[in-house]
Amino acid sequence: MRQTQYIMSGGLAFSEDKDMEKLRRYSLDGWHVSDFKFMGYTLEKGG
Repeated sequence: MRQTQYIMSGGLAFSEDKDMEKLRRYSLDGWHVSDFKFMGYTLEKGG
């Protein structure tokens, strides 16, 4: 069973560095971007 979660984006045009840092921390915890949707990211738990 896949584990997914949705996190809000600050808006790539306005806070790209903050979003990339947030996604980097999630990635270190095993969460990886599987999709970008309006104002947010869908993350999937990986290995």
